[in-house]
Amino acid sequence: MIRFFAYLCLSVIILLAQSCHQYDGQTEHGYDYWQHLETGGDKPSFGDEVFVFFQIRTQDTLLYSSPNGTKGMRAVLQDPSLNPIKKPDPVADILPLMSVGDSVTVVMKVTDEMRVAPGLASADLLYYDVVLRRIVSEGSDDEGEDEGLYELQSEGEAPLVKVDLREQLVELPEASAILDALERYKNDYKTVSTSTESGLYYSILAKGSGKQAQEGENVWVKYIGSLEDGTVFGENYTLDTPFSFTAGKGSVIKAWEESLDIIGAGGQILLAVPPSLGYGDLGKAPFIGPEDTLFYYFELLEASKLPQ
Repeated sequence: MIRFFAYLCLSVIILLAQSCHQYDGQTEHGYDYWQHLETGGDKPSFGDEVFVFFQIRTQDTLLYSSPNGTKGMRAVLQDPSLNPIKKPDPVADILPLMSVGDSVTVVMKVTDEMRVAPGLASADLLYYDVVLRRIVSEGSDDEGEDEGLYELQSEGEAPLVKVDLREQLVELPEASAILDALERYKNDYKTVSTSTESGLYYSILAKGSGKQAQEGENVWVKYIGSLEDGTVFGENYTLDTPFSFTAGKGSVIKAWEESLDIIGAGGQILLAVPPSLGYGDLGKAPFIGPEDTLFYYFELLEASKLPQ
């Protein structure tokens, strides 16, 4: 009864806060947020283990709920400067500002690139409802468990949307062949791949006759990203322009940077990417979990120096 009352009160607070659109603050990397409950306790430090419950939703549809229910998903709080993502996701960015028992909603604008995902075609904003359940300081042997009462909407009370971009790719013959190759590679990568000291597994489809990308050069790539269960979480085969980034600047995952040392322009490679070379201990919600191995088809189209 107490738990239900806490949830009911929290739900009312969230709705009232969102209806007036007056944010309570902004994270280091520019995400606006509402503070629903603030306990005033100690905040986590980089390297601490945190147990966090969060859900991601549009205004009316639940897209994702973190694993382990309201007890919270385990993660290690990372220093954003060491994170392979150029900009931390909303959950990672708000956690340094929270204490155990705190509850917030962080707001993220939906970009045009995100609209290809099911459930986001007409959405303007994503809402990350976050509750910090427990902090275990780095080096601590604490085995206890926080039994706080706060929880948000439980799983099953709104429809879950599984993000899978496979359907739009199978209609393209070249992309469909790549999906088949990724499926075979996923099952056998440890026996058919070359591995690096960092833990990256790769299989070269074409070495590429062009030059390799150098640090500071702009590169253009095609890619398809898949989870172990076959879910396609990212691709640019259906877009008009290749994806571009600057080599060696940390704006993409480490596995992609490492791939630039393996193939040249025109090269094609299959990758099996552990979390340490992907999106780290926090994953990249709502599509990539904290312990997901990622499988990529990665093609380097061109590399060139940026204009001075």
